[in-house]
Amino acid sequence: MKNVNHKRKAIDILLVHAPIDKKYLDVNVVYAPPLALLSIQGYLENNGINETIKIIDGTISSQEEIIDIINAEKPRIIGVSTQLLSYKNTIEIALAGKKCNSTIILGGHQASHLSEEIITNRKGIIDVVIVDNGEIPFLKLCQGIKYEDIEGITYFDKEKNRVIKNNACPIHIDESSYYAKVDFDYSIYRKKYIIKERPIITNNYRRIVSHKGCGYRYKSRCEFCGRYGNKVSYISPVKYWQLFNDYNLDEKDFVFDVGDDFLFNQKWLSELVAQKDKSFNKDVKIGIFGRIDEIDKTTIDLIKKIGVFDITAGFESGDKTVIKSANKGIYDTTYYIRQTELLLRNGIFVTPSYVLGLKGETEQSLANTLKQAEKVKSVTKVITGYPPHEIVANLVEPLPGSPAFSMLQKYFPKKYLKQDVLEMEDLQKDYFSIVHNLNSEKEYYLFRKLLAEYGKEINKLVGVYDTEGWLRDER
Repeated sequence: MKNVNHKRKAIDILLVHAPIDKKYLDVNVVYAPPLALLSIQGYLENNGINETIKIIDGTISSQEEIIDIINAEKPRIIGVSTQLLSYKNTIEIALAGKKCNSTIILGGHQASHLSEEIITNRKGIIDVVIVDNGEIPFLKLCQGIKYEDIEGITYFDKEKNRVIKNNACPIHIDESSYYAKVDFDYSIYRKKYIIKERPIITNNYRRIVSHKGCGYRYKSRCEFCGRYGNKVSYISPVKYWQLFNDYNLDEKDFVFDVGDDFLFNQKWLSELVAQKDKSFNKDVKIGIFGRIDEIDKTTIDLIKKIGVFDITAGFESGDKTVIKSANKGIYDTTYYIRQTELLLRNGIFVTPSYVLGLKGETEQSLANTLKQAEKVKSVTKVITGYPPHEIVANLVEPLPGSPAFSMLQKYFPKKYLKQDVLEMEDLQKDYFSIVHNLNSEKEYYLFRKLLAEYGKEINKLVGVYDTEGWLRDER
């Protein structure tokens, strides 16, 4: 292996979480490295890849720094986790890599949905798009296996002169849970993990994933949901608690489970409880995503034993008319408050997440949403003595794969069909023009300004928020 300055090995495999376009507001509560890339690194190392692997996080490092690293290191392979807001930077990263003769591999939800469009439009720049689960295809790519023999990838076949999308790669979530063993320097994230006025530990913050997929996606996909795939796969309870041991966690640490819907499978929750006594006897606090309508006495008893301390739940809106457009199934907005109170009385905090700008949104509906958010804050302080950990107010994003994006492709086929470069503000503007009947630049500007004003008011209730979809100057 080639040495650099005789001190370390050169980077052979560079895994990049691409930075988003500076035009847009980036998340501001990044306390851990990108789990998808950690998972790939852990899987490669566990399966005999001895090359030097490095992760670069675009929420920490700038685009310029990433390109400088590529130019200096000339990695054999560059894997990029991309999203709609980072795709232009992803192309720039790929171009830099191609100048260094790197193989460029893309992954992520947007890349999965648009794999054929990406390979068609970026032929010669992007070599492979991994569709859905990345660990197994990435390993086989590193091993030099022929593209036609790798499940779960899209690529351009020069001999056939066409884009090929191979069959899907099955989910093997137990076999891809090695990220907790990766030797990674968390110190830069630790410095950002400063929490005020809340009963939450301030030691180490880690991420895990208990399952892939959402149990509701194949039934009634949310209007704005751009997640890929419609199958659900849960990690085995033994493997789940092994992650906590691999991280060497204790009572002063906090873990956030990034799975879409932790509460969907009550049988699995029961098995987690049964396994905990055998595998992990510490009371680590856990944050999860979950639907508020999945909460009942049995579920609460189970998740308390597991260690769940906070649930981020999609409230979407505090207005009955608007929430119907989100396809959530529960339209009684007072129900969300009652469920919040139930959880709080059982020692479980609730982080409500709102999506502004959906069909039916008006100034009155926004006022109703703000009022509901204020109620959540009020009942949380009364019951616990603390405010909610966070209140989220996103602007609706018509992401590829969502019903909203499909609608845009239908109304604006020339603009959105067969395209891989998409501008979020254009998507939002066109979405608003359809669902809110906005016919002029002035109407769009005034409506967006109204949404931004209410979004800021909601965020100010707590002051800690992971808000997405906004232009940077709207905050």
